[in-house]
Amino acid sequence: MLRFEEVVGDLGFVEGPVWTGNSLVVTSITRGLLYEFAMRGAAIRTYASPGGGPNGLACSADGIVWAAQGGGGHFNMEYASKRRPGLLRITSDGTVGYAIDSGVTAPSDCAFGPGGLLWFTDPQETFEAPAPGQLMTYDPASGTATKVSTDEQYPGGFYPNGIAFGLDPSTLYVADTKNRRVLQYDVSEGALSAPRLFAECRGFPDGLAVDADGNLYVALLTKDAIAVHSPSGDLLDRIEIPGSGPTNLCFAGEGLRTMVITASKGGRVLVADAPTPGLRLHAP
Repeated sequence: MLRFEEVVGDLGFVEGPVWTGNSLVVTSITRGLLYEFAMRGAAIRTYASPGGGPNGLACSADGIVWAAQGGGGHFNMEYASKRRPGLLRITSDGTVGYAIDSGVTAPSDCAFGPGGLLWFTDPQETFEAPAPGQLMTYDPASGTATKVSTDEQYPGGFYPNGIAFGLDPSTLYVADTKNRRVLQYDVSEGALSAPRLFAECRGFPDGLAVDADGNLYVALLTKDAIAVHSPSGDLLDRIEIPGSGPTNLCFAGEGLRTMVITASKGGRVLVADAPTPGLRLHAP
């Protein structure tokens, strides 16, 4: 049984998180802020103040933090401010700029893949929206954004949320929160295969992370738990975290041996010694 320790609380509806190699950065969707702190016992500081609803994060090797900017709000949450939805580029001094500010509805999460592309999810603002969400890539070298999903593949609707690459870098996982499932794709040179069902979820899947053995960790927002699936989709474990409302997770610290959970209940960040180290992320 994992023993979680609270390192900080009262951050609003907290999301993110990302390990920069030196510190953790998380977002407060409702406050429009990014916070930074060390793993345990260090002071927390405001990393950036983008406004709107900053959500999932990724970090490139040059120290740039990329944020999926949800814009004006999801599911009637009260945001401190509104901002155009898009993809944000945030430097270590807190300077915020748009990489993308059009052609999207409410970006949710992002992850670097092989070849240096930043992949991100763009759901609609609610489950009831008539059009499915979309999966997109952004090429930092050219500044080009490309839609890589096809609407016709999702007749039952599609709310793409958490996103992560597997142990095999040609494998992409996406949480389809509306339909309580995780989908799997094959990736080749920036193109995407048709989706396959990877796992059904008991609860709404949100953020995703992968360990060094290729196991997928799924934050179950409404069930106060993290589901752990093998690379073949089998359920290996269910980590119960009572009173948490986990939104997302990552691996951090030396050797990526610390599991970090963002808990919406209480606006907290929780950490525990990971049973298996995390998979080192693509960071061009």
